[in-house]
Amino acid sequence: MPFATFLDETRVLLDRPLSVEDGLPEVELRQAETRLGISLPFALRLFYQHLGRVEVLTESFQRFASPQQLSLHQGRIVFLEEHQQVCYWSVDHAGSVFQIPDLGEKEAYPEPQPIEGFLHTLLYYQLAQGGYPYCAQRYLPAAVTAEEQIRQLHPAAVRPAVAIDGLRIWLGSGPILLWCLPDPGGFAPDGLFLSALHPQPFQQYCARWNFTDLSG
Repeated sequence: MPFATFLDETRVLLDRPLSVEDGLPEVELRQAETRLGISLPFALRLFYQHLGRVEVLTESFQRFASPQQLSLHQGRIVFLEEHQQVCYWSVDHAGSVFQIPDLGEKEAYPEPQPIEGFLHTLLYYQLAQGGYPYCAQRYLPAAVTAEEQIRQLHPAAVRPAVAIDGLRIWLGSGPILLWCLPDPGGFAPDGLFLSALHPQPFQQYCARWNFTDLSG
C-alpha cells in the first residue's frame, strides 16, 4: 500500500487533517539510526515521521517505542511492545516483522505480514482496542459467523478494512469500527464489537443494531 493511501485512511479514522505536529522530528530518527547502526525500514520511518506523536495510534493498546527506546534483537529493530509485555515485535532491513516472546532469548517468529501491512493492521486495531473512546458489544447466535452477521446487519453501511487470521475489522461512517476475533471457522465467541470516535454515531449504531454499551 502506498504510504499516501495509508495517510488518507488515517485522516478518515481520526476525522481530522494531519499536521506536522503529529510526527516526530527528523533529527530524533537520525539519532536513533546512528545509535543503532542501522536504518529504519522506509515504512516504519514514515510512520514515525508523520504519526509518531499521535498517542491513540502509538500508545492506546500495543506500545510503539520512541526513537530513544528503539533497540536491537538479533540485528533487528525492536519497535513495538505488547500491552501486557507478553511479547515484542522487531523488523529487519527488508521489512519482515518478527514476534519475540522474550528479549533475553534468541527466539523470534516471523509474522505473515511485512511492515507495511503490519502497520496498516495496527492502525485499525489500536483504535478498535482503546484509541476510540466509545465501545460496545453484541453477542452472536452460535450458528452465525461474524461475516454472516455483518451481512445481516447492514452490508452497505460498512466495508472490510482488515482481514487476517484471528482479526476482522470493518469501517463505517462516523467513523466507526466493527470488529471481532474470529476462530478458524469464522465464528466469534466473544461477539462483535463496535468502536467509535464520536458519541452520536456510536449511540445511533448501538440502537440500530442492539449493541450493549461498554464505555461506562
